[in-house]
Amino acid sequence: MGHEFELHNRVSNLISLLKVQDVSGPEAYVEVLLANRTPYVTTTVNTHTAKRKIAELSSKGEAFLKKYEELKLKQPRDLDPLVYLLSKMAGDKPLCEFVRARRPERPKAPVREASITEVFGRADGDELKAQLPPKGAVLTAEEIALLKGKLESITANIQGQQKKQQTKQVAGTFPEMPTWLTERPYLSCDFLPRGSSNNTNGGRGGGGGHMPAPVRIGSLPPEMQQLAVMEDLLHLMTGIDGRYVVAQRLSDRPLPHHDDVKRQFDVDPTLDVSLRVLATRILSLPAHYSSVARFVEGNADYLNGTVNQALAAAMRDFLREHSVVVAQLEHQLRTHRLTVQKLWYYVQPCLRTLEVLSHVAFLVERGGCRGGKTLGVLHGVASGYIGDRSSQELCLHLAEAASLPYFEMLGEWIYGGVVSDAYGEFMIAEEVEVRRERLTEEYNDAYWETRYTVVQENIPSFLEHVAGKVRDTGKYLNVLHECGNHSDVEEGRRAMREELRYSIHERLYMERIEEAYTHASRTLLAVMMKERDLLGHLRSIKHYYLVDQGDFFVHLMDMAERDLGKTASDIPLMRLESLLESALHASLVDLDPYKENLRVSLASCDLITQLREIIAIEPEAIGPQALTPRSVRRTTRRPEELTGLEAFCLEYVVQWPLSLVLNRKAIFKYQMLFRHLFHCLHAERQLCKAWTVHRIGKACSLRSLPVYASSFALLQRMLHYVQNLQYFMAFEVLEPNWCTLEHHLRSMTTTVDDVLVAHTDYLDRCLKDCMLSNKGAIERIHHLLILCTGFAQQMQQVVSSLDATTTAVAGKKGGKSAKQRSDSVLEALQATVKGKAFEEMVSSKEKDFTKNLTSLLGHLHQLSTHDVEHMTSGMASRLDFNGFYQTQVATHQ
Repeated sequence: MGHEFELHNRVSNLISLLKVQDVSGPEAYVEVLLANRTPYVTTTVNTHTAKRKIAELSSKGEAFLKKYEELKLKQPRDLDPLVYLLSKMAGDKPLCEFVRARRPERPKAPVREASITEVFGRADGDELKAQLPPKGAVLTAEEIALLKGKLESITANIQGQQKKQQTKQVAGTFPEMPTWLTERPYLSCDFLPRGSSNNTNGGRGGGGGHMPAPVRIGSLPPEMQQLAVMEDLLHLMTGIDGRYVVAQRLSDRPLPHHDDVKRQFDVDPTLDVSLRVLATRILSLPAHYSSVARFVEGNADYLNGTVNQALAAAMRDFLREHSVVVAQLEHQLRTHRLTVQKLWYYVQPCLRTLEVLSHVAFLVERGGCRGGKTLGVLHGVASGYIGDRSSQELCLHLAEAASLPYFEMLGEWIYGGVVSDAYGEFMIAEEVEVRRERLTEEYNDAYWETRYTVVQENIPSFLEHVAGKVRDTGKYLNVLHECGNHSDVEEGRRAMREELRYSIHERLYMERIEEAYTHASRTLLAVMMKERDLLGHLRSIKHYYLVDQGDFFVHLMDMAERDLGKTASDIPLMRLESLLESALHASLVDLDPYKENLRVSLASCDLITQLREIIAIEPEAIGPQALTPRSVRRTTRRPEELTGLEAFCLEYVVQWPLSLVLNRKAIFKYQMLFRHLFHCLHAERQLCKAWTVHRIGKACSLRSLPVYASSFALLQRMLHYVQNLQYFMAFEVLEPNWCTLEHHLRSMTTTVDDVLVAHTDYLDRCLKDCMLSNKGAIERIHHLLILCTGFAQQMQQVVSSLDATTTAVAGKKGGKSAKQRSDSVLEALQATVKGKAFEEMVSSKEKDFTKNLTSLLGHLHQLSTHDVEHMTSGMASRLDFNGFYQTQVATHQ
């Protein structure tokens, strides 16, 4: 339910920001959005036309396109759908004018100049402050460049420290890389940082040459210049600086993210112009080589995940092949068969390969990709090279290599129901803290939704539309494991286990995912429906909670009514358990094979308070103001004041995996229905008892006692109300909905999720159609039932008190026959009903009942007309079949 609350909150905020006056409220819009939403973000939206449309309509089109390209490099999953939505909005002129007219003004925050210490921290800030020129000083271009370099250096150090700290926090129990990888810079395949070597020892670092250059290259003959520059170029192709061509430090570049910047080179300015042109072209190869080498070494860490490690390993193989090519070119150089023109010709294939590898590395690094996001980038790049066959095959090779660990995790999940993800890069995340035992402990437990969840950012783009099936497949198998059905899982694994491999043709792995999903869903559904007899348990619950076996309730009330009349805290629960067991054995439900699962419980609150708790959890069903504060104060009882009749409730114990369907939330809904039906049955029982004890009044002349006749008429009206309310719920709501659920479970469900949805819809429909989810109806119905019960008990007390008084008087006078006592009671009854107190009581109850029932009928008519609730109109017609209450309203008006 979390996403529904979040959506409801965002819609409410949007309505508030736009200052929209809409009587329907946010619920109407939330319902439309939920009905049209997709479970996962789709990135296959064509944004080319959308971008162009927004740029044309916007006054800052170039800035928009620049920002889009900048964001696109970070590989956000929801960028393209957002741009598509914005393009639709931009093309709607009335909508744009509406939003523009209601655009809230941004408050102008006071501008405060931040200190250097606040920006860089105290240590680095103090160090930098000591090197800054005094305020107001005029700086030269050289001094500005030097200051800029210092700022970049300090910024790079801070970012490096922050990255190390984050890595340390995330690492946890992951293996740490050996320290000698950073302590020995010569192990790197990339150019060394400046200062790691010097010109006298043949170092490789940027700024250090391979050999010291004794003279300027321009002083050499053209043939020697060519040999020298070719030797430098070959060294540069392996990450080693030359004598006349050296690599620049990445930190010398002005951009802050220097890890993603293409490396630049300094060429001796005295080099021959023709050689310089060719050398500049060839230098793009060592630049790409440097980017790939940095990516390979940077993704050797365990924290980057197995997918990035596999991708780096595949790139390392290309670097080895590249080293072989360089060795062959060096052999050509040593045998004097290589020229700069030939070198440029020979490196063409390598140049294209390293260019593609560098582009992939750049996209992965800039987007911070790992796991499924990396595979999505590789799939997108491969699809983009649709016209370049060699580049596409290269990208497909990288994607296949990088996807091996991911597809291995996918196979473990869809064939075994096991999450084998040590580095958090798989699309399924497991919450170990969420236990299945909570299904029977907590009301709003979300075990089925939260134990295994889909991690949005780890879904590869080519698996987006089957992410739900992948999640459900493993969940089904996991449930089978926990049920002890290991043989079913292993049998399916042996029969279906095939190595999943990535391919540009999705059919090759989509068919296997579909097969695994079908097998898992059918197996689990068979276990729940046949082995665990889910339908039988639901039918058993229907017997008890929905009281479709009336003799069970009659036997139970006959035996337990005296005890239930006490305060709930004074009732021994074991006695109620014993009485329940006796009632079960004495009724038709004794044939129910699952009657032993039924338990008795005493709720800590009355029905209205329980409804308020459910409303607080599900406001979209009933509304947060379902019960007004006044009605809450009127109906809510403190726990110590509850009677057994108000607190009586039933519990039903189920075992795994049926607790997925009959979880605590579902049992709570059943309990609400039962307590409401129990209240109605109790009211009917009291009214019938009142009618029975007043049978002595048949000897009275009702014409001479009009008030007494009015009390009988009121009893009849109350009984008519209660019985028609029960009939409506039993035969027009519960039974038809049960038949629909039973038919759905028998013939239309193919997965456990279908069962969950069907069962939840069944309960929600029952709650709604029984008017428990309507704030106006439930108040009126509950108050009317209280009126009926109270009046029936008062009528019973009239005869009971007269009978007790007459018996006591007769005992003092030596006893009378039964006939004489009956005549005495009749005489006392006639005297009582002629009294003013009885007349006022009957008149008050009649007015209150008529007023509340008329209000209920008006509310039902409103529901049938405004909310198109056709069932409520039938209920209203039953309650006012002869137009009596409608006449009362007209007379009152």
